[in-house]
Amino acid sequence: VFNGAGGSFTMLRCIFSENQATPGTSGGGVIYDSTLIATNCIFSGNTAGSFGGVAFNSTITLTNCTFSGNHSAQWGGVGYAGTWSGNNNVFWGNTASVGGTVLDNYTGALNYSAYQYGGNIPAGTGSIILYRSPFEGGDDPYYLRLDSRCINTGTDSGVPNTDIVGVPRPLYGLYDIGAYEYKDIFIDANSPERY
Repeated sequence: VFNGAGGSFTMLRCIFSENQATPGTSGGGVIYDSTLIATNCIFSGNTAGSFGGVAFNSTITLTNCTFSGNHSAQWGGVGYAGTWSGNNNVFWGNTASVGGTVLDNYTGALNYSAYQYGGNIPAGTGSIILYRSPFEGGDDPYYLRLDSRCINTGTDSGVPNTDIVGVPRPLYGLYDIGAYEYKDIFIDANSPERY
């Protein structure tokens, strides 16, 4: 997704993966100089040479999104500049060789979000620090692990009533952080699926 002319995008239950800003240019492996409203989305492995592996100079509103493995060589592994707001987002494994690993030179606040220990922590209330990966891995790499600190630590403010795959929110009393709502798993011999 690229606009660069002040366009507006609303994304629900989407995955943005392995996108790259044009080599030799700067900023926004996914979006540049635009407005994005994203709910229950995953952003992973997006890169830029500088100024935001995911977004540059944009107005971003996020609810229950997951950001992992995004990279910018300079200033903002996830985003640079612009205005960022929203609730219940998780940031893990994002990198920048110079500047903030999540956001750099931005305004706004991200509330009730989870951040990897050692990275920069954007402004906001109710945030938590993650000392280990919150994800289970495997076939659903961003599904929350049983002991994830993202379970039952989100807010109900403006939250969708399902997650990225349609699981109801909240499932166990309180809302989870990230694109997935945690759901117990068991194997039924007649139907070996996630329940």
